[in-house]
Amino acid sequence: TYSRLWSYHKMSDVRSATAIESSSSLKTSVCANRADINDEQLQCSNVQDETKERSSASRRIFEVVKRAARAATSQRPRAVISEEEISRDIVYPLEWHKTISSLIALAFAMMLNHMALSAAHDVVSRNALPDLFFALSKQHDWALDVGDVLCSSSVIISLLFIVILHKHRFIILRRMAYNLSILYVMRAFCICVTHIPASYKNNTKKCIRPSHDSDTISLLHRSLKLTYQFGLQIANPQGLLMCGDQLFSGHTILVSTTTFYLNHYTPHSVWPLRWILITTCVLGMACLSLSRTHYTVDVMISYWLSSILFSIYHAFASMPHSVRLRARAYRRLIIFWTMFVMEVNVPSGRLPNELEWPFSRPHSIKDFVQNWSDLDLTTRVGRLADFIDAHRLNTHL
Repeated sequence: TYSRLWSYHKMSDVRSATAIESSSSLKTSVCANRADINDEQLQCSNVQDETKERSSASRRIFEVVKRAARAATSQRPRAVISEEEISRDIVYPLEWHKTISSLIALAFAMMLNHMALSAAHDVVSRNALPDLFFALSKQHDWALDVGDVLCSSSVIISLLFIVILHKHRFIILRRMAYNLSILYVMRAFCICVTHIPASYKNNTKKCIRPSHDSDTISLLHRSLKLTYQFGLQIANPQGLLMCGDQLFSGHTILVSTTTFYLNHYTPHSVWPLRWILITTCVLGMACLSLSRTHYTVDVMISYWLSSILFSIYHAFASMPHSVRLRARAYRRLIIFWTMFVMEVNVPSGRLPNELEWPFSRPHSIKDFVQNWSDLDLTTRVGRLADFIDAHRLNTHL
């Protein structure tokens, strides 16, 4: 590119010099024929001076381009630095206190949801609202248990993989807990302010009979029971459920957020696991509508909010630290300063997706995980991981 630029300027300089010389000779001859007029002599001298200045400027430009081309051709190509080499020089702090604080906030948000459900159960109507999906498909009671199993399996697999195998597990865990706590606090407020009736075909036969004289002790007892069940809708001995937590779906929040995190924080060599989790997530959300545990809009809003909050947080984490305080679009968010505190000591940019066995033994598993993460072609495990990486299907999530 520099050599082409040099040749182009050289040719243009020759052409401009030829044109300047021809025009100057023509103007000089004209001026010589009119030497008897003083004003014309002064004008001719000005033309000659202007011609000399243009010629010298053109030569200076040519010399600058010439030196730049020589300097560019003399430079050696720089070696490409891999992501592993960059990550070795960057320190990612553990910050246990932030991780523990995020987990405590998540537990508080979950408890707040259970208290909101306990209070809303006694006041919601038992007449279901019309839904397009319900009009096209009848209620399937088996889908409730299947949906709980699929959602729970997806969440457990995602958490186990990130907590056990990812090198930066504590940073990811507190980010996930932070996002989930915000979503569940939003859900608790939605349940409290607007009481949407249950979505079952016959709510009087599916829901526990409301109690109009509930006191604080009974509400706390219900909340603790839901907490003991990890928020799952487990029927009582009579086969009845608690109703009232419709807007929006807590199952979808949990399964979609954990799936987003697994897709974002896993190397390409484990892409089959990504597709398994995506399939499980989609089937679990479909079962929520098939069993009429939630309205279709509950599932849709939960997925959209989970996706938006995940994208906002990670877009903020990717910004350089010097730009974050000047980002007005983020400063308008209520959660801006909490995000800033959470990420103030974490290097900006995407976390390197490196796998690591957290224990010193057994050595076989530790070597297996290390060779898989490094794509070590000298080992059979590394060659297998490299083959899977080269033949991956992108999820775009």
